[in-house]
Amino acid sequence: MTEYGSAQIESVVHLLTEVEKSLDEVKSSIDQKKRELQELAREEVEKAKEEVLKQAEESMRKDLDKIRVETEAEAQKILADSEAGLKDLKKKIDKSFQEALQLVTKTVLGE
Repeated sequence: MTEYGSAQIESVVHLLTEVEKSLDEVKSSIDQKKRELQELAREEVEKAKEEVLKQAEESMRKDLDKIRVETEAEAQKILADSEAGLKDLKKKIDKSFQEALQLVTKTVLGE
């Protein structure tokens, strides 16, 4: 081989070495970007999960508040109805007591 041919071979080998080095750098860069993308995806998934949980909790809290208000209103209605029923019952008891008292009085007095 001539010196010129040997120089060309060395030049080609050097060029191939540089190309291989560049390919390794590109591969390394791609691997790094892949890891960064995976980490970013994990972070976004976690954010989305937290947001969904937050929205679900907020919705549940609103539903529970609504149920609590409705239940309290129903309880107040039941209490008012019970108090009205109790007043009616007391009136009936008082009336019956008065009637019984009059009946006992008439019986004792022999009327």
